Amino acid sequence: MTQPLEKLNSFVSAMLTEAQSEADEILRKAEAEEKTALDEYEAALAAKSAEQKTARAAAAALQSAKRLASARLKCRRELLEERERCAALVYDAVRARLETYTAAPGYGEALVKLARAGAESIPGSGPLTISLRAQDLQYAPMVTAALGGETAVLTGTF
Repeated sequence: MTQPLEKLNSFVSAMLTEAQSEADEILRKAEAEEKTALDEYEAALAAKSAEQKTARAAAAALQSAKRLASARLKCRRELLEERERCAALVYDAVRARLETYTAAPGYGEALVKLARAGAESIPGSGPLTISLRAQDLQYAPMVTAALGGETAVLTGTF
């Protein structure tokens, strides 16, 4: 009877060994599939993270470019305003000097000299027409007397 028992034990042992081998193979495949799934998940997560990082960097670069463009525009606007302010100061200063010059006692004589110089620069031109500012019309008789009777004086629009 030992022989059937030994056969049975041998059969059970072979079955257990085969079952253990199958279990080990299934476990090995499961671990390999788990590792593959984890690697794929990590790769997908890394790709998504890189994509988000790139998107954030692009958004930051765009925001920075907008701020820079805004700052440049502000500087240009301020520069233009300063130029306009300087031009206004220069025009005001020139206007003040012209008003002082035209109010000076020798201004009428200066107009006569300018009219004479202009007439002499155009020899043989015939009758002349001179335009004066409305404020300078008081000097018209001096100018026409200096240039001769055929000189016409008009009120200019300056």
